[in-house]
Amino acid sequence: MGTKTKNVVNVRWLIRKDMPAINEINIETSYQLLEEDICKMLRTRNVAGMIVELDKVVAGYMIYALEKGSIDLYHLVVDPVFHGQGLGTALIEKLKTKLGTHQGRTAIYTTVSEYDVQAQVFFRAVKFFCVDTIRDWDENGDGYLFEYAQYD
Repeated sequence: MGTKTKNVVNVRWLIRKDMPAINEINIETSYQLLEEDICKMLRTRNVAGMIVELDKVVAGYMIYALEKGSIDLYHLVVDPVFHGQGLGTALIEKLKTKLGTHQGRTAIYTTVSEYDVQAQVFFRAVKFFCVDTIRDWDENGDGYLFEYAQYD
């Protein structure tokens, strides 16, 4: 009788040596974010990045900004090979730990393209609600503003 090993999921800070894996994820997802753009964002004082690993393999990342009363999630990307394994959820759960009135932040906001139905479904599954439509959000059309709110 064989034993099934449990995959180890780890969320940690994004570091420079993660950039080749992030670039590969962006290629696999056709995500149009360049390494120089990521580095420029991360040099901003209130912006941070985290990655999610599955069995020590970088499988996804997020970039967000800590604002005075909220968190703005700029990017959350998981390699399609790892979809459906809870890795995006692990990143969101880590981000939720940064909320609370004791930290002065009670909501997370992100905007999703009207055409990215997969992302819309994901954010609904992790308890975000669409609270607004942003007309002409990008060159492809409108965006939907999603919010996760937590009040202590």
